[in-house]
Amino acid sequence: MPFIPIPPHEAIRNTIALYCIALDTKQFDLLGDKVFTKDVEAVYPFDGKAINGVDALAKRIEER
Repeated sequence: MPFIPIPPHEAIRNTIALYCIALDTKQFDLLGDKVFTKDVEAVYPFDGKAINGVDALAKRIEER
C-alpha cells in the first residue's frame, strides 16, 4: 500500500483531537508520544508557571 500524506490541516486537526482524547481518557502518556515534542514549553492558566518538557507538562495536567 503506498504512503499517502495527509494535508497539514488534517494533521493539526488530528493532533488537537488526540489532545482531547488523552485528557478525557486520562491517557497522559499520549501527550508525549503523539501530541507534544519532548522539549515543549507551556504556561497553563491553573497556576501561570512555566512548564518545561513533556514529562513535566503531562504530570502537571494529570495532577490538576
